[in-house]
Amino acid sequence: MASLRKRGNKYYVKAYENGKEKEYKTGTDVRRVAEVLLAEYEMSRKLGTPSPFASETPLKVMLAAFCLYLKGATRNKNYIKELSLLRMLFGPACAALGGSDDICNDAAFLNYEHPRINVKNFEKIETKHLTDLQDVLADERGLGPKTLNNYREMAYRFVNWAITQKNKRFPGGVNPINAVNIREVDLPVISYLMPDEIRQQLDALKDFLLLQCMVAMLIFAGLRREELLWLRTGDIQARDGQLTILVRAKTVDGEYWQPKTKKNRSVPVGLSLRPYLDGILAGLSKDCWLFTNAEGGQWSGDGFSTALEKANLAASKKLTDDGKDAMPIWSALDFRHTFGTMLASSGVSLFIIADWMGNSPEICRKHYAHLIQSLLHKYIEFMKPAGVATAHCQIADAVGRVVPDMPLVDASDPPAAAASWQPLRLVVNNRRMGNA
Repeated sequence: MASLRKRGNKYYVKAYENGKEKEYKTGTDVRRVAEVLLAEYEMSRKLGTPSPFASETPLKVMLAAFCLYLKGATRNKNYIKELSLLRMLFGPACAALGGSDDICNDAAFLNYEHPRINVKNFEKIETKHLTDLQDVLADERGLGPKTLNNYREMAYRFVNWAITQKNKRFPGGVNPINAVNIREVDLPVISYLMPDEIRQQLDALKDFLLLQCMVAMLIFAGLRREELLWLRTGDIQARDGQLTILVRAKTVDGEYWQPKTKKNRSVPVGLSLRPYLDGILAGLSKDCWLFTNAEGGQWSGDGFSTALEKANLAASKKLTDDGKDAMPIWSALDFRHTFGTMLASSGVSLFIIADWMGNSPEICRKHYAHLIQSLLHKYIEFMKPAGVATAHCQIADAVGRVVPDMPLVDASDPPAAAASWQPLRLVVNNRRMGNA
């Protein structure tokens, strides 16, 4: 049985758990309030529900357990990234983060001079600890809002996992990271190629046919760089004379890979991409890498980007040697954004773009919705009254598409239909309605 004990002017709950005496602070000097907390504690023991008192767990123990969970729940590449976030938050507080299990004698942890959340017990983490750390990182290291929000997200995941999976309890029973404000992030700046730049980029790689085809895949299929490099010949499917690119999970030589969003998808091959893809597929076996490096193996991401940059720099230098403007050095992300931008500027639904690119509709809305908005004036004139001219779409003009105008009206001799047509007025009835 648990009981109350008064020390000074505060009450404590004394209990025995697993044969050991435990004492919990009630934080009150009012006996009736302390008795209520005592009753809640005894009820939680009987029902097996979380205790009303905060638990006390060494931080290193919870971090070691969380790292073990991440190791089994995430891919190795993501696991390494997540460990980096945790180390920035807590330093080398356990073996998985570069310290040791014996923190008391861990020189790496005790001598760690960088800012971190430094508490002995996990349940001592407070909102101000993360807020202060974010402020220091922003001031001393110049970290932006997006990066600071990533640290917040990782801290929230860690604390929430401990609460829901390990029955740890904070004072007040809430996750303190939830009160940390999410920092405002600037709108993304989307860089993409215009049609003449697409032609310039592909022409610059005419002496590097493999790179030319790979860039064409990024531009005309909107693939991520990693998705491109993991394509196998079997991922190009033919049906009724049409080709489709399958971006799907696979295991090759014992190594498992899956798309970033953990969802398989398919992308249709258009007429602009078809000649490049047909040239690559000719003579390839049924099961091999679609694109191979100079050694005949799979391209690495850095290897591909380096080779592409080198080829583009050479092409740009040749232009300047000939007295022409240098060619911009675009990246794989620019090529992917070109695909989304061209589709959006052509009036393609954001849901279709999201499906083809493997993004959420919300991400596509942030990146490309302004292009759809520029086209909306086309759709408002769904009746297209005879004799009324419609304006060209600026975005359509920019990408080289032609939007036909209606025949212009000759003011000296208007057609009958045009003469009879009058602009409509929107009338709003503001008459006060009586109570029903």
